[in-house]
Amino acid sequence: QEHAAAHTQNAPTELTEYAADRRKKKKATRWLIPACAAAVLMIAAGLWFFRPEPVPVQPYTMVCMDINPSLELAVDQDDRVLEAHALNGDAEQLLADLELEGSKVTTASYAIVGALLTKGFLTDETNSLLISVTSEDAEHGLQLEEELSLKIRDYLEQTSLTAAILSQYLSDSSDAETFAQEHAVSAGKARIILDLSQADPALTIDSLLQLSTQELLLIWSSRAKDHPELSSPDTVVYGEVSRKQYLTKEEVLQTAADAAGSAPEELTGVRIEFDCEDGIITYEVEFQADGRKFEAEMDAVTGEILEWEAEPPQTESVMETYHIETEEIEDTEDASEYDSEDVDEPDDDDEPEDPDEPEESEDPDEPDESEDPEEPEDIDEDIDDDADDDADDDDDIDDKGEDPDDDDDIDDDDEDDD
Repeated sequence: QEHAAAHTQNAPTELTEYAADRRKKKKATRWLIPACAAAVLMIAAGLWFFRPEPVPVQPYTMVCMDINPSLELAVDQDDRVLEAHALNGDAEQLLADLELEGSKVTTASYAIVGALLTKGFLTDETNSLLISVTSEDAEHGLQLEEELSLKIRDYLEQTSLTAAILSQYLSDSSDAETFAQEHAVSAGKARIILDLSQADPALTIDSLLQLSTQELLLIWSSRAKDHPELSSPDTVVYGEVSRKQYLTKEEVLQTAADAAGSAPEELTGVRIEFDCEDGIITYEVEFQADGRKFEAEMDAVTGEILEWEAEPPQTESVMETYHIETEEIEDTEDASEYDSEDVDEPDDDDEPEDPDEPEESEDPDEPDESEDPEEPEDIDEDIDDDADDDADDDDDIDDKGEDPDDDDDIDDDDEDDD
């Protein structure tokens, strides 16, 4: 300190003035730094408060997955998941433990299927999965639909579950989206319901809305053979819908035969297909037995017959018709012969003869049915007997003393009779 003091006393005047100015500057800038920091904070707060709202990224592709949980994945142009939407309570439970945003849609589909298996939504009895894709780029959407269905099928083949997958590309989904919003279902499920109700008017929309995805695909598969319009070129089907919880075909035939009082092997023209009645899966059965036609609506699980109708055969065989007509003709002929025999012909002696009416001449060429051509001798003998009778009559008249003129008239009549 002594050295510094001695140095300060001996220092030139310029240095003394410089040190004094520096001390003043330090005092002046001591409050400058906090003031700048406060200004920066105020500017940052203003920018944060008046920040513009972020522009949401519009989904490029929508992927719907229906099992019983129904959910939608909004996907961007890079096939990354922007957001996952739950469409029912089961889907909310499924997505609660999954973080899908930002992942590739194929990776997200693996995670969803794994959760379905773990939580028991996909089983041997409920083995159906519906995948529906719509996109602004139709070509890209078709490729993604095929890729997803193929990869999910390969993934499930590694497990012991035999699944049924139906995937569809919704090219014109405006009506399906409107229907889906009105009834709180996915666009893919709405498309299936609308197509089924149009193909078969007996399937009402109210009844179809009560069915699960498994039951809808069961009805769809049973109608697709007779209604090819249900299957578009963009529809991909893998596997077969499980029927383990329903009656077998043999059990259905046995129940129907018992109700008709016949044996199953006696049933002909059998047609069995799945149907629904008030939200219940049923069998629609048609068959013939003992010449009669039967129709039945049967509960597909319990076998209870809900509706029963028996009709007589609509057509008869040609041989049976021929026999019936022949019998009618024979009966008619017998009746006519009977009537001709019973009619009493008027007696010539009872009715007076009209002298002005000419006698009917017999045709010599027409044979008399009452005469037998093989016995001419009998005819001659009858003629001789008639002549003798006439002679006896003449004798009786002579004995009574009648007028001779009358005798001549009688003789003339006898000649005519002969």
